Parts: sequence; structure tokens; C-alpha cells
Amino acid sequence: MFNLLPETEKKHILKEYSMRRLVVLLFFLLVSGLIALICIFPSKLLSQTKEENIRARIETTKKSPILAESELLISTLSAANLKLAALSPPPNEILIEDLFDRVIARKSTNIKLRNLVYKRSANKDSSTIQLTGVALNRESLSTFVEDLKKEPLFKEVNLPVSDLTKGVNATFSIQLKGTF
Repeated sequence: MFNLLPETEKKHILKEYSMRRLVVLLFFLLVSGLIALICIFPSKLLSQTKEENIRARIETTKKSPILAESELLISTLSAANLKLAALSPPPNEILIEDLFDRVIARKSTNIKLRNLVYKRSANKDSSTIQLTGVALNRESLSTFVEDLKKEPLFKEVNLPVSDLTKGVNATFSIQLKGTF
């Protein structure tokens, strides 16, 4: 079959057909947008209502006495923490308890300690621990002194020679010096 329409008319009809398709497509987009707005509107209203309720609760909570009490409690706790921090020793300082534990850990069952005296010098560059006690025999006392000398915290370990004269049940006095 022959095509009786001229070429210009064919182009005009195709252009008109394309315009109609575009109008229908835009109409469907408009209708879809309106339907979406209608569906979202109740959710938006519900969200706004919930937001207003939450804001009202926040304001009520801010004005409540419980919040004031909690702020007072927080300030009291922070003040107590500051006081505890002031009372605690610096992190690089060795506690006297730890020093005594190191001395006691080095003694054997043949050594009985009577006194542990700690003296700190005024300028804190050296301190002294004075140990007095009784050793079952001279060998256990000399072993105890050598063990104390191995401790890196003790710079000097002084045992008077006169303490080694007695062979059995020897009373002794040891002086430990260091920067602790």
C-alpha cells in the first residue's frame, strides 16, 4: 500500500503524537505527586504533634527538681574526685607500703624483723629505711643483706660489721638508702 501523506505531514503527525505522549506523562506525574502529598500529609501532622510533645517533656524535665538534684550530685561528686586526686600520691612516687613489702619479701624464715623505720629527707632527694631485728645465724643475715643489695631501689645497704660478730641469734641494724 502506498503512503499518500506527504513527508511534512508525517513529521507533523509524529510531533503531535509525541506532544500528546508528553502531556499524558506529565499528567500522570502530576497525579502521582498529588497522591504522594495526600499520603504524606497525615504522617507529617503526626510527626509535628510528637515533636511538640517531646519539646514539652524536655521543658518539663528541665524545670523538675530531680534535674536540679542530679546537677548538685554531679557537682558534689566532681568536688570529691578533686579531693581524692589531691590525696592520692603522684604516679611516679613509690608508696612506703610497697617499699616495706619489698624488704619483707627478701627476708627468709631465719630473719625476724622487729622495727621498720622510714625517714624522708627534707629535700626529698634521698630517704632512709632503718631495719632492726634478729638473725638465726650469720649466714642468713649476710644472705639477707645481699638480697637487699640486689633490689634496684636501694642505692646503699649498710650493715655494721659489729652485727656479724655474733654467730647465733645475732641482733642487727640495717640502713637502706635510696630515692624513694
